[in-house]
Amino acid sequence: MRTVQPLAVLVVSPSPQSAATVSGMLQGISIDVLRSRDCGTAFARIASSKVSVVICDAVLPDGTWKDVIEFMWRVESSSVLIVTSELADEYLWAEVLNLGGYDVLAQPFDRAEVTRVVTSALGRLLVSPGGARS
Repeated sequence: MRTVQPLAVLVVSPSPQSAATVSGMLQGISIDVLRSRDCGTAFARIASSKVSVVICDAVLPDGTWKDVIEFMWRVESSSVLIVTSELADEYLWAEVLNLGGYDVLAQPFDRAEVTRVVTSALGRLLVSPGGARS
């Protein structure tokens, strides 16, 4: 019998409030919300667990979102990356998409936008070849 792994969102931010906010906004979805405060702890979580979506601050204490996406490529993660920033603009959005990220979320977070982007990312994972969780 196949078992389905629980879906998980990893929030990478030095602010503990970011993960708490995202968790509260995603209460209606059956999903675990995990937190890492920097690249180093994020790398460990991505490598050792089934993380579906990574929501990452643009700038972290020990790197940037680009370091996170490069690590995801190296370990061939099927997770999708969503970048967050108070300065979310067209330039950041274009850069994220051009480097393989999924989307950008502006801070402060908007409940409807967080829910829309995360559920869309999860839907993409579940229907894309190699992205299905089993």
